[in-house]
Amino acid sequence: PGTQRLVAAVQASLPQALRAALSPQPAADRDPVLRIDVIGPQARGPMLARLAAAVGAEVTLLHGGMDHVQDQPFGRIWVSLRGPGPDLGERAAAFLRDGVSHIEVIGHVARAA
Repeated sequence: PGTQRLVAAVQASLPQALRAALSPQPAADRDPVLRIDVIGPQARGPMLARLAAAVGAEVTLLHGGMDHVQDQPFGRIWVSLRGPGPDLGERAAAFLRDGVSHIEVIGHVARAA
């Protein structure tokens, strides 16, 4: 409760340029973007490596970071995923759902060259 409020107060927010580049609709030339929140022991593992292996995608860190509050690690990161299938974002969210505090597909960004 108290830690959750403190974490919310100090978390990074998505930069305006990235927010502006997001599209709500998937497309062949757009990659899904996920917001992932982790708190406590879950923040210490190789979550992104496991995600990449599980869904067969390249994971790119777009923004965010890790910190500590009351000796508990916490973080909020935004990642994009490049891989097969129009449901890649949903598959990734389903894979991580039980291992993170919060996960959501927030949109899609144009694929970098």
